[in-house]
Amino acid sequence: MIRRTIKESILEKNVIDLPPEIRIIPMTINSFTHEDCHSVKDLQEKFFLGLLSSRERNGFYRYAGKKINSKSGAVMLFQSNSSIIASAVYLGIKPLEKPVDGYNGYMVFDVNSIQVFDPIYQDAMRECWPNFKKFSQAFQRLDPGGYPQFLRILSGIKSPHGYYTEEAVDISNPPEQVESTIFRILRDTELARLVKRIHSYECQICGHTIKFYDDSRYAESHHIQPLGKPHFGPDIKSNIICVCPNHHAELDYGARHIDMKLLKRAKDHKIDSIFIEYHNKNIFKNG
Repeated sequence: MIRRTIKESILEKNVIDLPPEIRIIPMTINSFTHEDCHSVKDLQEKFFLGLLSSRERNGFYRYAGKKINSKSGAVMLFQSNSSIIASAVYLGIKPLEKPVDGYNGYMVFDVNSIQVFDPIYQDAMRECWPNFKKFSQAFQRLDPGGYPQFLRILSGIKSPHGYYTEEAVDISNPPEQVESTIFRILRDTELARLVKRIHSYECQICGHTIKFYDDSRYAESHHIQPLGKPHFGPDIKSNIICVCPNHHAELDYGARHIDMKLLKRAKDHKIDSIFIEYHNKNIFKNG
């Protein structure tokens, strides 16, 4: 019996929540020399992971010429040197009353969705979109149906996520005082926040929520098959659950098995058993 990989099963079952639209945004390195960007690597590290993700810019991407007419939630693929070098989820447009330095406004992106990766060239694009002809300076539209395959071929992924918690590390024969920490990334993407709202910020394992003085609530989101290396899980609703901080830590460190039948469910949130199986087999440490 041939066992399919998790990614193959996802593609076959088509459980990925496809974006409403996919567009290509052409970039020229010459336009970013004032940001000290002189190569694709500079664009990725200094602009996408640096300036665009900073508190100062907060996902605001300046545009010249006509504004792009796209849907909120669309995935934008950034093109430079005849390759796709980055992606982000589009939230909307903010035009300026008057052009400033030749720019007419800002496209606004979800900072938590920004990622860079090894360049994707034309041949690889055609694996995802067979009708793709060539890169150009147009804002090309792509069929969202090719997005799962695009995710599958990505490598060298980096993102600007910067939410960290510390985990104490025990050592043998410690001195009187010792500080030793490792960092765990808490990925709070747009979809992850949606899942928390669907469940009213109540843990799907125990039902607990943290309430503050102003009646606001706090919970965390957990990608069942984690994002990034070495797991490469997708950022889709069916791969996310809403949990309290305690259960989030247990899941991250493989201290808890997930039982689909015991998870609290919601009408607008379907969890795929493929990801539960992945966690229980590859992350949960039994005994």
